[in-house]
Amino acid sequence: MGEHWTAMPFAAYDCESTGVDVAADRIVTASMVRINGAGKPVTESYVIAVDVEILEQATAIHGWTTEKARAQGKPAIEVLDIIAADLALAFTRGQPVCGYNISYDLSILENELRRHNLPTLTDRTGGNVRPVIDTFVLDKATDRYRTGSRKLIDTCAHYGVRLDGAHDAAFDAIAAARLAWVI
Repeated sequence: MGEHWTAMPFAAYDCESTGVDVAADRIVTASMVRINGAGKPVTESYVIAVDVEILEQATAIHGWTTEKARAQGKPAIEVLDIIAADLALAFTRGQPVCGYNISYDLSILENELRRHNLPTLTDRTGGNVRPVIDTFVLDKATDRYRTGSRKLIDTCAHYGVRLDGAHDAAFDAIAAARLAWVI
């Protein structure tokens, strides 16, 4: 039997987007955090110069306007390729990738990669987009009868996990990793 995931390097991933439709919306910010257990986590964060308008509802959540993203962001094709390469490397090494409701983050990324004619995570890993640790799923399985909100901020509060800044991709990714350890 192999090493338990808590004893090996792993990654956490999160993104913020223009809306909630994984097929049509775009990634605005994304962060990948590498955690090796021996030192401080290493965070890579990106902003994409979006090619569509960011919905007001999305801006109200994460604070990014279309103008700000276009002014501070890099071309989507560059950022998406880097993110996908980093995630694929973790998966091919057998390193877990952790996130909160990460099925959303990975789905929108796959669609973005297809939209830009880039190899998807599925292409890059030979279909092995795993292991994945979804702390939203872990929470529901661990405490399925709990009432109330299951948003990241509320789940962190329930488990006593620090969340430094909700709806910032880097802080959300780190919080998801912390949740995984606690749960």
